[in-house]
Amino acid sequence: MKDNSYDNTIINRYIGAIKKYNLLTPEEEVDLAKKVASGSKLAKEKLINSNLRLVIKIAKNYTNMEPSLIDLIQEGNLGLIRAAEKFEYKMGCRFSTYASYWIKHYITRFIAKRSRVIRIPIRKGDMFKKIVRLREEFMSANGSEPSNSIIADYLGVDERSVSEILEIFRPTVSLEQPMNDEDFTLYDVVGDNDRYNPEIRINREEIRMQMEGALDSLVDNEKNILKMRYGFSDNKPVSLKDIGDKYGVSAETVRQIENRAKKKIENNHAYLKEYVV
Repeated sequence: MKDNSYDNTIINRYIGAIKKYNLLTPEEEVDLAKKVASGSKLAKEKLINSNLRLVIKIAKNYTNMEPSLIDLIQEGNLGLIRAAEKFEYKMGCRFSTYASYWIKHYITRFIAKRSRVIRIPIRKGDMFKKIVRLREEFMSANGSEPSNSIIADYLGVDERSVSEILEIFRPTVSLEQPMNDEDFTLYDVVGDNDRYNPEIRINREEIRMQMEGALDSLVDNEKNILKMRYGFSDNKPVSLKDIGDKYGVSAETVRQIENRAKKKIENNHAYLKEYVV
């Protein structure tokens, strides 16, 4: 059996070292986020350092995997750095809420690529890796997470098997688990229908980037009309009539150009089909 005393010593020293970084108030987060947006490396470093303990809390939920806690923390820190780079204070949520998604994303991706499962049959571990990989590919192509039914169809297994595998590897954690030294609990970062969901925001950003790439493949009048119809510039869709008035053509002509452009995207970028209906 592996002796974990050395790893535990390293982790304890690490925890002791990062305790010198004070936790941030909402106002301090906003101030730092503004400075990060202006290019301040010191602000970015402070935003990251003040949330290092959040990475440890999350990483501990994945210790049923082979990678050591040290490895999980290192990978989670990469997710934290990514969150600090992309966070916008106008989102209306705490940085910890936004960062939690990126931390979990980096950790689970690392597990899927680098680790093997222990205390669980190898066959189920391999299936879990396939599911994680499929989820990432589907999310990248479609901008949304696949249902268990879709995963089962892709892998050629029954939906119940997929559900069982996901349940086995689901980290178990109490909603009352303290985070950031008991300043708030996991309950505070669990999304609900009345609060901002950072994962939805991230998915939308990725879809928008993919859509803009598809638009670049169109001729100018097709691209401009679709951008106006879908409100790409200001999130305010423009009517066929208003676009027609702008270009001096009928609303029907605009509709025909729009349909032609949408058909091109459907044919050349099938994964975006559901977003150009």
